[in-house]
Amino acid sequence: MMCIAQNKHITTIEIENRVNVELIKKNKFCKGMKVGHHYRCINEIKNQKTINHAVDLLIEALNRITYWHIDTSEWLEKYRRELLEIRRNVKELSEKYDGTIYEFAKTINSLIKYVKKFEKKYVNISNEIRELISKIENGCIKIIVRESSNGTLYIVVKNKHITLKVSEPTSSKSKDITVVLYFEGFRGIKVMVPDVIGKILEQKDEKTKELLKEIIEGLKIGFASSDELMYKCHYAAMETAKIRQMILWLLLYPGKTYVHINGINVNKKSVAIRWFLVSSHNSLKNSIATLLNKAGINLAIPALYTAIVGDGNVDIKKLRIQLATKDISIWIPIIEKLGIRWRPSHGKITRISYYSSHAVELARLIVNTLQELHDLLNAVGEEKWVIINEIAKKELRRRGEAQVIVAGERFTVHTPNWRTVILMRRTKSSDMMNTITQKLKERYSNDALIYTHTYRDFIVIEIPIKTIINNNDGDVMIQIIKVLCKKIIKAKNEKIRKRLSKLLMKYINMFTEETVKEIRNSCQV
Repeated sequence: MMCIAQNKHITTIEIENRVNVELIKKNKFCKGMKVGHHYRCINEIKNQKTINHAVDLLIEALNRITYWHIDTSEWLEKYRRELLEIRRNVKELSEKYDGTIYEFAKTINSLIKYVKKFEKKYVNISNEIRELISKIENGCIKIIVRESSNGTLYIVVKNKHITLKVSEPTSSKSKDITVVLYFEGFRGIKVMVPDVIGKILEQKDEKTKELLKEIIEGLKIGFASSDELMYKCHYAAMETAKIRQMILWLLLYPGKTYVHINGINVNKKSVAIRWFLVSSHNSLKNSIATLLNKAGINLAIPALYTAIVGDGNVDIKKLRIQLATKDISIWIPIIEKLGIRWRPSHGKITRISYYSSHAVELARLIVNTLQELHDLLNAVGEEKWVIINEIAKKELRRRGEAQVIVAGERFTVHTPNWRTVILMRRTKSSDMMNTITQKLKERYSNDALIYTHTYRDFIVIEIPIKTIINNNDGDVMIQIIKVLCKKIIKAKNEKIRKRLSKLLMKYINMFTEETVKEIRNSCQV
């Protein structure tokens, strides 16, 4: 791979050239067994195929560690900046929440100080990371390998206070390995989280209070179904590398909370601190199925949102909202209540996916349901919340909304560059194409302008608007006008609205003055 890291000192190809594969193979590879929180070497691995596989994974891990300069503390600066930004956003809400919000800003300040403390400690940690890398590269350390039934490997390498864990994905959909550096000897802290949401509740009437309580329980259930853990059998706990997700979780569990930086996620595209949190509240993890089964929409939507925060994916370009779950049965009651079309993808992990207009509909439902918490959620700026808000602002297109009927066949109204109108129909069948074009010729004439071309696997039939106008087809023109009206009303900005309005006015002249007036009123032009 010839890519060069921007603003880095070492290219990936230099790393690969530096590593001696044969030396790495001289490490002691053994099967491992978990004893408590640690792994113990049992039998030495003789299978060369397994060793080669493990070496490939280790080289990828070493590449990442070196690429991101994990052996220095320069990458930590962004965490202080991110926490400072959240603290600034939170302080801006002071007029609305009085002293409670300042108390929460103090909580964030404690986290900032803790990150600074970690940065000082990181001098020793980074020395051990360099030592660990050196031992792996020179073949003088034990490498514990655990193999699953489907052949995926889980590797553990320990050096003093540092443990490197490398694992392959269990899902066939993902190809990216997980690389985590855990360390011992850096203590956690206890922070006091003020009840900001409780303060919001105090300012509301009884009906809104009940609604908000339901929403808060839903947010907790969603986290419990995804990233949340149970500590000592009942405490709600969380391990995450997403700092804004951590802040949101803290808001849901006010009171004394234990916070501990216990490792580093070394991803392909980023590097992140791992946070381990333990609240003083009971976890809802054992009650998820029961609570979701009887949940109303005001509890279900917030639960779906935080489940997506933990185990989901949102993509503005693909216009997709996706939730990954090991147990789809707990979400079926929720999905049915929403009534929004979704697509499943099966495997060890089921992905519940909403695309296009269905994703827009779901995003709007989430944003509207969490209306009372908007300013707080915006201040935290959790990444998926930001993208869901962007998706919610997209134009909602329903199937058939931009279609007209010509000669008994459905055509979609397209407005290329908002300057003209073309009616389009796609089909994969040449027989269907011949049938449709024959119907159009019967309606108009054999000389009528009707175009066909191929696009990917489709045959596209196009009718330019001048064909409709030249044949005085008022019925189809009325349908086109109605579609243009909808497009004008739903236009994303004033520029598009003006262009579409100009296009509409170009075509309504063929109607009577009374009809023109009616069209202008209905289209708001």
